[in-house]
Amino acid sequence: MNQDAAQIQISENFRFYGDMRFKQLTLFMAAMTAAGTGVTQSPASRWWIALAAFIIAAVMWVVEVRATLNAIAAHDAIPEVFPRQKKRFMSWLNSSWAVLSLHVVCYWSWWWCLRIWSPGCVAFYVGIPFGALLIVFSAVNYWQHKEFWLGRKGDA
Repeated sequence: MNQDAAQIQISENFRFYGDMRFKQLTLFMAAMTAAGTGVTQSPASRWWIALAAFIIAAVMWVVEVRATLNAIAAHDAIPEVFPRQKKRFMSWLNSSWAVLSLHVVCYWSWWWCLRIWSPGCVAFYVGIPFGALLIVFSAVNYWQHKEFWLGRKGDA
């Protein structure tokens, strides 16, 4: 594979991750909307709906972090396509952090619903350490790419 073909393939990979993240966000929002609607329409089953939404939020949280890391890898593979940006004010404030925050808020919101609707349930108690594990997972993976987030890659 020559250099041009390799660069085209890497650019396609980057575009793929952008499209994939948009589709993931669409599915996540559809699932959270359906869960919210289900809870209001079927109070007798709201605990089960909250449990399903809680699990979906956790899974989609992991998928979001992995998709972000893959997009960063694709971005870093073709530096000539993405010229170095000048330093920006609050460069950490971007769509990736906003989407991650959405996942975090949904996870803990559904966890709170589980607590209210069934205080003694196992999912409530398992959700605390699992949520902490997800926070550590996100922090460690994002910290490894702090130069990308802060726009400092290549700075002296």
